[in-house]
Amino acid sequence: MRWTLCQLGPPIQYAQICGLLTLKLKSGRLEFAAERLGEKALKQPETIAKLNAEGSEALGGSPQRFADFLKTEHARWGALVKESGAQVD
Repeated sequence: MRWTLCQLGPPIQYAQICGLLTLKLKSGRLEFAAERLGEKALKQPETIAKLNAEGSEALGGSPQRFADFLKTEHARWGALVKESGAQVD
């Protein structure tokens, strides 16, 4: 039998991760501009209110911080998925 998340019931832990990804050019100008725009947007009260309304939190930070976070989450959840034998239909 295959179970849905609703059928499994609590406690269920999940995360929705959103980030701004750009091409990395040799000059770094595009990457830097996108980073500045992203940081600026995350500090706007309207953006913060919209994110909070959906239960999200605006963290911001450097591209390296986001890359480190993704690596940590991949290792954490990847191991769990492998161990569980879960598959996508």
